[in-house]
Amino acid sequence: MAGNFDPASIPGLSNEAREAVSAFFKAMTAWQSETAKLGEKNSKQVFDKMATAASALGWPEQIVDAARTQMQSIGEMQTKTMEHIKQAWEEQLKLPNAAMASPDAFLSKFQAMPNLGAAGSFPTRTLSEQRLPRPWHFGWSLESSGSSCGLKISTA
Repeated sequence: MAGNFDPASIPGLSNEAREAVSAFFKAMTAWQSETAKLGEKNSKQVFDKMATAASALGWPEQIVDAARTQMQSIGEMQTKTMEHIKQAWEEQLKLPNAAMASPDAFLSKFQAMPNLGAAGSFPTRTLSEQRLPRPWHFGWSLESSGSSCGLKISTA
């Protein structure tokens, strides 16, 4: 929807408003694109290093899988939110006399994002809510020695 939007098609906009709206859509689209590219570029490296660190600590793969899932959900939420904002702007601009239309109706579009729950909410399951193996599932225990704590893995 918003990808094909042309502010020049909106009657009644001044040249200044048309240029400003075009610049907004161009900037938002570029931000979406850069966000996706950076997410793809950095995620493999980060999660490979996380997997190496988790393995070195003797932690299960589910730790990395859960973190990856969480980060991907957040990235998808950000992308969907950006698209939703562009669509809300497009819908507002297509109204007759868009500049004079009720700001309440426009603002209400930001109260709940589609498929995301309430605006500003986290994905439905956080890492702490996911069913991850707990240390006791693996015979792990925390031991305290002096001022530091260590992780002991029992082999029994």
